[in-house]
Amino acid sequence: MTNSTISGGGFVFDLAPGTHMYGSLGMDQVLSPMHAEFTVLLNAMRHSLQLGFTSMSFESDCLQLVKLINDEEDWLAMASDMI
Repeated sequence: MTNSTISGGGFVFDLAPGTHMYGSLGMDQVLSPMHAEFTVLLNAMRHSLQLGFTSMSFESDCLQLVKLINDEEDWLAMASDMI
């Protein structure tokens, strides 16, 4: 849809071999695709905690987000914009 003010995202929890749980969300449009990826990542983290998961790993195909999270200096500079 063009000119939409809504963005969407999704995530998958791999619970066991062959067993998956899917989640999705709609959100107001954000500043950039990286902001959208970050919002979806935060929601996946929140949902995993609410479901009682105690051991987690997260993956993203957004290289810019992965680099930002892995670089503490950049992360601190951007954190107030992202949360």
